Amino acid sequence: MGDNMSKPLLAVTMGDPAGVGSEIVVKTFANAQIFDHAQPFVIGSVACLKQAARQTGISVEIEAVE
Repeated sequence: MGDNMSKPLLAVTMGDPAGVGSEIVVKTFANAQIFDHAQPFVIGSVACLKQAARQTGISVEIEAVE
């Protein structure tokens, strides 16, 4: 079993697209330590997350899964 397979999946909702949730999610995912303990993913708007990343100046990889 691979290292990622032993880590729990962690679903995070970004909340209201007009709120601060997307910024909080981007800042949280910028901290690499979260990936040491879980396989996190976000349920929400890709566009809002990308906008929050631009506004905060944080470089994070954002991919859509459909």
